[in-house]
Formats: sequence, structure tokens, C-alpha cells
Amino acid sequence: MGATDSSQSEYGLSETFQEAPDPGLRVNGFGKVTLPLAEDKARQLVRVCHRAPFGRREQTVVDQEVRDTWEINADQISFENPLWQTWFKSVVVDNVAKKLGVTSISGLELYKLLLYQEGSHFLPHQDTEKSPGMVATIIVVLPSKFEGGQVHLSHQGRRKILDIAEHSASATSILAWYSDVRHGVKPITSGYRLALSYNLIIPTGVPRPDIPGNSKMIAAVRHVLLSWKQSFDATTPLKLACVLDHQYSLHGLQNGVFRGADVQTVGILQQLTQECGFKMHYAKAECHDVRDALEGRGRARQAGDLIISEVKIEDVVDLDIEPVNLEWPAKDFRHPGDFFPRRLNSGEPDEEEYEPYHGNVSFLGLFESLRR
Repeated sequence: MGATDSSQSEYGLSETFQEAPDPGLRVNGFGKVTLPLAEDKARQLVRVCHRAPFGRREQTVVDQEVRDTWEINADQISFENPLWQTWFKSVVVDNVAKKLGVTSISGLELYKLLLYQEGSHFLPHQDTEKSPGMVATIIVVLPSKFEGGQVHLSHQGRRKILDIAEHSASATSILAWYSDVRHGVKPITSGYRLALSYNLIIPTGVPRPDIPGNSKMIAAVRHVLLSWKQSFDATTPLKLACVLDHQYSLHGLQNGVFRGADVQTVGILQQLTQECGFKMHYAKAECHDVRDALEGRGRARQAGDLIISEVKIEDVVDLDIEPVNLEWPAKDFRHPGDFFPRRLNSGEPDEEEYEPYHGNVSFLGLFESLRR
């Protein structure tokens, strides 16, 4: 049996259960968590939590402007009610898998216990692959009265809002989405939200789910590749570079560890480049920008007009992660013309220096990532 059936599947969903069993949740250093969670108990629970970090490029950071949430690690959590696990696996997981189109599951990992208070939020992002084979996130929101906290999902130009606050005081609600789907959590406006986060995992070697909407994208990419191949116009580029969302080391590539939307992007391009007769490689690209430095108040400085921009391509490997010796002009990329869907220097630089430059002051920005 295949791992997915995308014919009637969704990319994100929510459901509320009025008759869900009490999990008998117990937290080390706190004790049993009585539900619905009272505000005074929530304030006490915060004392055994730590700030939730998030992934930024290759780093894990804490920044409350981006993510303002408390969390407790899975190894600090236990469940005293055996009926909870039975209900969760037979009702919740089966229902989520059916609606997402996942037909083969190898594991379900409890990841964190999350506690949101007034003002807690998480800016739009895509989940990183926390475990090999992770395809979706399941959030179980336990009874605790709150308002706000809507989850906004977006995928392939479609948007969906998951709002479960109405019955939060007495019901257990489920939120779930593919790990590739972009999502954000709006601020909690009052109360506390207590939630369990799980990773849904499929067996090794089983194809990833085809998220609804991807079939149109695959058809569009196939059309572009075939049109490109049949074009004899002198302005037609000989090569293109697709910019991935995340950065990867060669070691990471050897382990096949792609994250977020890159999983689908790489899979689609591997399939279509082979089908259409193109060669595909992985490579690291560095973009060096030199800009005028604009003096601000005090010692503050801002990057001004672009003076020089250079792109360097390194560590080229084939799909088996074997080194490939590409000579010029194969490694000579025009920036931004040969790069899609965005420029290499469209975000914040990985490194930034301030130095004198021909009698003026300049910023040197380095944008580094593994590209294709």
C-alpha cells in the first residue's frame, strides 16, 4: 500500500472533540495538570517552562519578536490515563491521516508541550523536519479558556484559518497540517492555551504526500522545462539555479536531510529534470555584496547603494552527492537573472562587515546557501 492518497486530501485541518478523555497529564517539577487549566495553575506551570526557540538558517535561536511561546520537552511529560493514548491513536491520528491522505504511518513522536499566554504568537514559517520521514504536525489543544491564537495556513496561493477558541474552555481540539505548509499563529488576546505537539512520520523510502495543489504546479514546471528545451532563442539561458529555502552542508545532503518546502521542491525537480532530459546538480552559492554605508544616529549605520555584487559557485555534486567538476562557463551564473524564485541576496546577509572602501565607508554582506 502506498503512503498517500491525495485525491481527496487536505493540506491542513482542525476538529473539536467535546468527549475526549482527560490525558492525566503530568509534568516533572510541577505534578498533575488538572484540566481545564485554571489561570493560577497556568502561571505556576510557566515557572517550569523555557522559551521556545525556532530555526534560523543553521542556528536555533530565541527571539520573542518572532516566536513568543513557552515549552516543555517531551521527556518531562507523561500520561496517567491509558484511555488517552488509545483514543488519540484510534480517533485523532486515524482521522488526521485520512484527511491528509497519509495511508502508511511508521511513527508518531510527542515533540513538546506548548503554553501560550496573552500576547504569545509565532510569525509565519514552515516547520523544519524534526525527524527523518516527518510529513506533518499534529497539535492537540487541551481544555483551557483563551481567545485569539488563530492559525493561518497558506499553500500554493490558497489560505485557510483554523480558529478553535470558541470551545476552548471545555473541549479538546486538533490542528494538523503538512510540514511543508506555511503557517503562523496570531497573538493570544486573553487566557492561556495548552497544547501537545506531535510529529507524524511515514516509513523510510515511502514517497512523500503530494500536497493538494501540487499537481497543477508539477504540470506548470513540466511545461516550462519542455518549452525551455525546445527554445533556440539566443537569449534563452543555458542553465538556471533554484534557490532553496534552507541552507545545507554536504554532510546533510549525504543524509538526505531536506527541510520544509525544500522536500517537495527537490522531489519535483528530480522527477521532472530526469523526465525531460535535463541534468540536475546541487551546489553552494555565495553572493558578496558591497554597498555604501549610510551614517545614522550615534553609531548606527545602514547599507546604501550597491557598489559590487559577485556570485561564487562551489561544492558542485550530482544527485548521488558525488563531486562534479564543472568548468567555466557552466559555473558562470548571472545574478539575479539565472536564479529563481528569488535573488540570493533577498534576505538578511549571513555575515556583515563594515570597513573603509576607497576613502568611503562600505558594508560587505555575505549571503551563503546551498542552491541548485
